[in-house]
Amino acid sequence: MFRFLQRILNTCLQKLRDLLGIGKQEEISHKTESRSNSDHYLTSKEIIVLPDDIEFISFETEPLPHHPSPEELLRQEIETARAILGSVDGKTLDDQQMRCVIDSSPRQLVIAGAGTGKTTTIIGKVMYLLKTESVSPSEIAIFSYTNPSAREIRDRIQKATSSRIYAATFHSFAAKVIKEVEGHSHKVSENTIKEFIKKEFTPKNLSEENKQLLCKYVLYGGDHLRSEGAFHSYSEYQNHLCRHLKTPLCGKAVANFGSYFIANFLTIHGIDYSYYEKTDNFLIKGTNIFIQYHPFHANGNWPSCFSENYQTLVRQYRALEDKRHTYQRVNSIVIQCYSNQLYDGTLEGHLTKELSHYGLQPVLRPSEEIWASAFPSGGRELERIRETICNIISLMHSNNHSVEDVRCMVAGTEPKHNNQYICQLVEFLYPAYRQYLIENNLTTFDDLIIKTIDYLKRGKY
Repeated sequence: MFRFLQRILNTCLQKLRDLLGIGKQEEISHKTESRSNSDHYLTSKEIIVLPDDIEFISFETEPLPHHPSPEELLRQEIETARAILGSVDGKTLDDQQMRCVIDSSPRQLVIAGAGTGKTTTIIGKVMYLLKTESVSPSEIAIFSYTNPSAREIRDRIQKATSSRIYAATFHSFAAKVIKEVEGHSHKVSENTIKEFIKKEFTPKNLSEENKQLLCKYVLYGGDHLRSEGAFHSYSEYQNHLCRHLKTPLCGKAVANFGSYFIANFLTIHGIDYSYYEKTDNFLIKGTNIFIQYHPFHANGNWPSCFSENYQTLVRQYRALEDKRHTYQRVNSIVIQCYSNQLYDGTLEGHLTKELSHYGLQPVLRPSEEIWASAFPSGGRELERIRETICNIISLMHSNNHSVEDVRCMVAGTEPKHNNQYICQLVEFLYPAYRQYLIENNLTTFDDLIIKTIDYLKRGKY
């Protein structure tokens, strides 16, 4: 910037010299050019005193060259490409579609709804590559999930470009690669995982430990269990309870998932109790032991969905103080339970330890009794859990994940106890599923994809 100002100053001085007939100004120019960048001021020797009757003139510098913005460059590129491409199936692609066409990134993800022109965009991309001679038809491959879709896009491209490109389903291409590499075809089963789970995931085939895990998963909240801290508002929290909080085995409605957990814990461990809905606490029958669940952290922090509603928070505090006074008045023992224990997976151990301390040893009822309580209607709840297990195992298999990988993924997620139960069930079922495939010489679609990727990476095909 300083050098730019120097040039302007020298130009001004030269024009003044020519106008006034002043002698050479080598001394001034020399001093100005040799000035250090840290000195931004003229000295007294460099100042020219002009006559009083001098008439100042103005002059204009040349305008800076215009540099187009990224948006202008993109617009130019789109218009140029549109002129090259022309129409696609009688349609002119819009700017969003054209951006996909001209994008030269090695990977490109396009998310669009049905009927928005995804296939037309793909055809336009192929046409553009061929017209600009970026690639030859033999270097293009298009994959789809269904044979009709692959056939449609191949025919449309051939009609538009008179070039035949390779278009197939992922799985037919994978089968072709594996057959060429291994020299033989594989027997592929589409519903293998569902058939296996339906056969193995029954009370008859599950061990006692796994039946107990499955029952606890259902009776301790299932996949609807969510921390109070996960809700943005108190109304959202209440709506979730109304939709998903079930009645525990005792048959009496409770206030929240924490009380639901405690009620079913006591029932399946053979401990008789009374539940007081007004104060939301439990009294162990024949004792002076109360169990109280608090919907806040043990450190006293309340979930934001409570604290944003001052009246709700005041009401909760008053109820808590009333309970404390009641316990003190009747000289009762109180086992305090908190929301963080429910969601970090320690509530079951906490209840067991505290009850044992006061002489009540929880003993789990026989699994057949618990199973009949957890799945009274027999099918719907069990089928929903089967579907969850199928999805988990299918994702593990398709991504080549081990049980340990899954454990690491869910390690920091809540509710931990339910995640642990599911992981233990998967730990039993997944190896058995892999063995089932080997014994029956079966290959899944996921196996085809995994093998194909491996062969391509190793240059086998």
